[in-house]
Amino acid sequence: MTEDSCACRSTDEMRQPLLAVAPASAVLAVASNHFHPWVALSPIERARCRSLHSQQDRVNFAASRALTRLLLARWAGLAPSTGIRFRWYQKCSSCRTPHGRPTLFGCRPPGVSWAYAGGMVAAAVGAGAIGVDIALTGFDDDDPRSMSPRRTAAGAAAKAGLGELADLLASRSLFSLPAGEFSDPATGVCGHVVCGGAPEAIDLFALVDTTADTPA
Repeated sequence: MTEDSCACRSTDEMRQPLLAVAPASAVLAVASNHFHPWVALSPIERARCRSLHSQQDRVNFAASRALTRLLLARWAGLAPSTGIRFRWYQKCSSCRTPHGRPTLFGCRPPGVSWAYAGGMVAAAVGAGAIGVDIALTGFDDDDPRSMSPRRTAAGAAAKAGLGELADLLASRSLFSLPAGEFSDPATGVCGHVVCGGAPEAIDLFALVDTTADTPA
């Protein structure tokens, strides 16, 4: 995290986790009023983003990180423009490449997670381990390639560090995990979030105050 957010209140564990889901294009448009979403990416993230095959995947990649930064600014009680200061690293425990659960730099950092499907992105922030996964509705639960509710629950649990995805999918006790289900018929998004408490869902435009903040 940043020095400012290192001074985060000692009541982090008691604060409600935050969750936001929004169209990727809207996230980039809103975030750009406060910081440059592409500039905010680390050199490693930019390289990963450039390697993605489709433009939509690249937009989703940048938007999911931008939405996470906006949530982190809200969590720390800072202006949206300070979102550009937040940094994290990722390293897969299996292949040692820069993907997997993100860990923020700084003292007492909250957990962060993001996901995307189609043109929609989600982000979650909260004390301790947290994981979020989303899908677009209308998938076939009998199709092993689909993102059924069981798969989003397992995906969120895996991102929270509760086990490997394959093991969680095979577990009979998957739905006893602390996974909160959410859906939005208007956007066709459904998903799960795994965290230490019921998350507060925040609208994208409620995350920022464009009259009080200026671009970084």
